Amino acid sequence: MTNLNPLRGCNQPGLAKEARIKTPSLPTPQWLSQKFSLPQHGMVLILLMGLLNGLLYTFLIPAWWHYDEPGHFEYVWVILHKTALPSMQDVDETMRQELAASLEEYRFYEFQSAIYRPQAGQPAWIGIPQLVNLPLYYWYVSLPLRLFPCLGFAAQNYLIRLATLGLMLATLQLSHATMKEVTLAGHPLRWMIPAFLALLPGFVELMTSISDDAGAVFTFSVFLLFATRLIVRGFQWRSLAGMLLGVAMCLLTKNTVWISLPAAGLVLLFTLLRGRWQWAAWALGGLAIALGLLLSIRWGDAASWFPANGAEETIRSLQKSHSGQASLRVSPQNEWVAQAIPPEVMRPQRSQTLTFSGWVWSAVPQNTRLPIVAADVPGVPVFRGGESIPTDTEPRPFTFTVFIPQETGRVIVTLPAAETAVFYDDLALSAVSGENLLRNPSAEAAWFGSALEKNLGNLRIGGFNWSATLATLQEPQVSRALRERTFWQLIETFWGQPAKNYVPMLGGRRMYQMLAALTGALLLLGLAAWAKNRRISAVFFVWVGLGALSWFQTFTRGASELGNPLDFIVPYARYSAPVILISGWALASGWLQAADWLKKPQWALPGFLAFLFSLNLFALLSVLQFFVFPNGEIYLILFALVFSASLGFLLTQTSSPTSG
Repeated sequence: MTNLNPLRGCNQPGLAKEARIKTPSLPTPQWLSQKFSLPQHGMVLILLMGLLNGLLYTFLIPAWWHYDEPGHFEYVWVILHKTALPSMQDVDETMRQELAASLEEYRFYEFQSAIYRPQAGQPAWIGIPQLVNLPLYYWYVSLPLRLFPCLGFAAQNYLIRLATLGLMLATLQLSHATMKEVTLAGHPLRWMIPAFLALLPGFVELMTSISDDAGAVFTFSVFLLFATRLIVRGFQWRSLAGMLLGVAMCLLTKNTVWISLPAAGLVLLFTLLRGRWQWAAWALGGLAIALGLLLSIRWGDAASWFPANGAEETIRSLQKSHSGQASLRVSPQNEWVAQAIPPEVMRPQRSQTLTFSGWVWSAVPQNTRLPIVAADVPGVPVFRGGESIPTDTEPRPFTFTVFIPQETGRVIVTLPAAETAVFYDDLALSAVSGENLLRNPSAEAAWFGSALEKNLGNLRIGGFNWSATLATLQEPQVSRALRERTFWQLIETFWGQPAKNYVPMLGGRRMYQMLAALTGALLLLGLAAWAKNRRISAVFFVWVGLGALSWFQTFTRGASELGNPLDFIVPYARYSAPVILISGWALASGWLQAADWLKKPQWALPGFLAFLFSLNLFALLSVLQFFVFPNGEIYLILFALVFSASLGFLLTQTSSPTSG
């Protein structure tokens, strides 16, 4: 019976060091044996495979065709020419004009709105600025450019990509070292995970781009290696220093890996409290999680409404109302408070004129903007309201009309903030039938809201809106369309949709549907592998917790888009790329469990590699079709590849002429 407890035998007197270190920590099928181990120099082969694959993605995808590459490049340029700590005040318009010329040469503006294309005498638009980012990744990739200062912008782009590829190769080696900490000698996961990373199109594309997400992957991988080593081997000063170094690098790279800081505290609990004190580590860990929930959630916010930013006070006020007991409060810190009305509610109201009415007052006399009603129409949304009126401490009524175009999908009602708090009551978006289309229009109903701002101060973390996240969780029917869009975009970008999502995999929607089904099946099988062992080791707990937290924050990253009338901007899988080792471990464990259930262990590993090679080939052929062979020639190449592979297989099977 395989020992699945990482704490049993660790640091016990009389136990050999090798036995302590090699105690497995993760559940795996019992049929695995030495014949599936990594061959001699096998990791070198995986690194070479990763290098070759990375070079293909580096040069097949044209310059500037990755997520926000021009903005990331601008950050590096500012480091080289102005300051080591860039800000938005360091924008250089001359440089942007030169960069825009390079972007135009590489068809960057081809898929952008005409208003963003370069125009004489106008500031150049180079995409979303990145000068507010953290600096560590950009310091690293600026190093090779110091050796070649005279290269053109496009050549510098490729040079930075090659520097990022170096981080990918280092991550492959780190993943191998991490899996050695939690598996027995000869275990296939030791090479399956690095191979998975080397051949996964979505990951390789990210790690061959200019992006601080790639830096986040590397820094978190450093943290995860030493954190795992501390749990498995016990306290070692070298491992502690490595983990703290990883945390420091994460804090200087990107907010998506700030979870390493609280995770380090949890790791130290499991490291220091071992043996008969193990129960205390679990108890303190559970207490910390409970305390975190208590500090982040409070009851009393207005149901069905959510702010752009949280504030110390809830948006549900019990101080004063026009009718009932409560009213809506919009604080200056909130910026705005919104409610989304889903398309199925608005569909019967299309091509009709509705009335918006309510009561408004403010904390002090001031000018206050009326609510804004935005109809989500393809192209350009239709806005009504927003006029400024004088308000004081006494409620006053207002009313205006809203025409709902035939093409309307959602409708977003936004309550703008002012210099001081503004209060609303008895709001109504009245249909022709008299029905109020707003939910909880007087804030009488309450639900859970964010307490982070009250307990921890005014947090501003890019892409993170805890209030909106809680709203989507408590009103799932309203956020259904957002969740569906997010789910499919995460599936597509995790497995591979290169070049800023513009290059779909050959096979299109059907391909991603099959990959989604495969993902679900492998995760369920991985869960079954754990249920079969029915043990939760410290490593298992930390890994699953980090993976779940990372994917949760990625999935809910676009929650505030419920208040965006310009259509959803949903997150990409790159925000969870730092936990790629954990994601790969979950999927690979499911793959091994499938082979165990099918009683075909000899198929497991060849099938795993064949699947990854095929998927990666499809992604590369998709890139070639989009950029090089747009007229369908790619299918001739695919035919030639299949023909060559089939012919080679048949020839190898023919050992001697058939006798008569």
